[in-house]
Amino acid sequence: MKQLFFRLKRALTIEYAIIMMTLVAAFAAMILTVAGSTSVSAVDYRDYTERKAYLDEVGQAFIENTLEGGSNDLHAIEGNEWGYYIQSDSTELRVFRGDASTLNNVDLYVRVEGGALVAYVYGTL
Repeated sequence: MKQLFFRLKRALTIEYAIIMMTLVAAFAAMILTVAGSTSVSAVDYRDYTERKAYLDEVGQAFIENTLEGGSNDLHAIEGNEWGYYIQSDSTELRVFRGDASTLNNVDLYVRVEGGALVAYVYGTL
């Protein structure tokens, strides 16, 4: 009887070990999945912040140049690796990617009138 009890106890111990190993493997897989998706999100967020910083630099340069009466040559600003197009006149600035035929594609819209900033609007980043 004692031997049967020890065999059952040993079998249950092995089963518990297998179950625990399975749980640890599942937990490790979950951690790796979360870490992978987090790094993708971090790359996307860094790209977003870099594009926004570029748009802010172009917008700020336009505002300063317009208020001071300087030239609005904004194409020389470094960091346009996203393919933005800059369209400006004496009072308005539009920065966009792709087709600028609709206002929905504009990523940054700035309007200065009478020496004051009237609009500074982000579109679809």
